[in-house]
Amino acid sequence: MENKNVWHNVEQGSDDWFNLRLAQVTASKISDIMAKTKSGYSTSRANYMAELLNERLTGQRKEGFTNANMERGTTLEPIARSAYEVFTGYTVETIGFIQYDGLAFGGSPDGVIERDAEGNANSIEIKCPLADNHWVTILANEIPSQYRYQLLGQLALTGGKWVDFVSFNNELPEALQIKVIRFNRDELAIADMLREIRLFLTELDELENKALELISDGINNDYLKFIQRELF
Repeated sequence: MENKNVWHNVEQGSDDWFNLRLAQVTASKISDIMAKTKSGYSTSRANYMAELLNERLTGQRKEGFTNANMERGTTLEPIARSAYEVFTGYTVETIGFIQYDGLAFGGSPDGVIERDAEGNANSIEIKCPLADNHWVTILANEIPSQYRYQLLGQLALTGGKWVDFVSFNNELPEALQIKVIRFNRDELAIADMLREIRLFLTELDELENKALELISDGINNDYLKFIQRELF
């Protein structure tokens, strides 16, 4: 099937990249939309909706939280990508952002492989955890569950048959530094995820309309923020 999603060749982390992501559901945050408790959706869903609402209303992105481990992951990512190429023999192409056709949803794979004539490609998702978490993945021989929806989102965007989950830690002996686990395409799971994303975005549209009505009535920004909190 032809991939009608829009592929943007921009540098990840650049101003252009951040602008493309603004007010978009991103693959790395789908788990917040899908999370549920016994009583219904998790508070993470409402919190994420409030974040995207603010981006829509202000045109400003939320400043991301960073720590030493996240910065370490960013530094190691290109090293992990090269290690994956050596380990598998695949050539990996970097891509900035993929926008899903007709939906405010997109994502940034850590690399794509074997893009075919219809525009579909397999891909990789790199994580560079500390040694203890890397060992957990090695010993369990399975992908940590918190990344499932990110990988499904990536498959929806790339159109690929699979995404390789790559856990990399350069502190271990060379033979143990990389663990690759393949995550295969699941059409039913992708369709269910896309339904939830569409429902989430419909609710976000309705909330935005309510907020714009408040603005048009002359309510100041401080009070608008209060109303936004109360709506959740």
